[in-house]
Amino acid sequence: MARIKSPEKRNAILQAAVREIAKLGLGAPTAKIARRAGLAAGTLFTYFANKEELLNELYVELKTEVYRRVITNFPRKANLERRARQVWSNSLDWAIEFPEKRKVSVQLNVSDLITPETRMRAAAERGMIEVTLGELESRSALRGLPAGFGSAMMGAMQEITMDFIAKEPKRREETVERAFHVFWRALR
Repeated sequence: MARIKSPEKRNAILQAAVREIAKLGLGAPTAKIARRAGLAAGTLFTYFANKEELLNELYVELKTEVYRRVITNFPRKANLERRARQVWSNSLDWAIEFPEKRKVSVQLNVSDLITPETRMRAAAERGMIEVTLGELESRSALRGLPAGFGSAMMGAMQEITMDFIAKEPKRREETVERAFHVFWRALR
């Protein structure tokens, strides 16, 4: 009879993967991930067929987590600026609160190991984020630029914002708000 898979063990593996990948990169050995999760090395493969599957599932988990954070109390009927501010602030808050997860998410974003199907599965969770970013793309400042430019611009400016917050953590709220103002003005 097949064993029932424990959601707790699966989550422990994913959390351990975050810790190990944040420390060692995507080459982190599965044996170390299993050990950190408190499991025998082979047990990891009861939950994930191989390392690629683990990385793809981790990608979806991290993306879903940040998307849920952004969508919580999302001002659906607000103007574009207010909705963009929600995306900006809540995604930044997540990245600042969970630096290891952010670091791993960035690595997974650029990895060829993440399949197009996995990327589409994660993107399906974006909901109002996708709508808001799509509306940003239609702003006059972005017309004629490649699709996704506005979203990439937001991400780049968020990276800069996090760098400055790391240098002056006491100015976090002010920096987040003022940096959003600069981003918004650039889109006029």
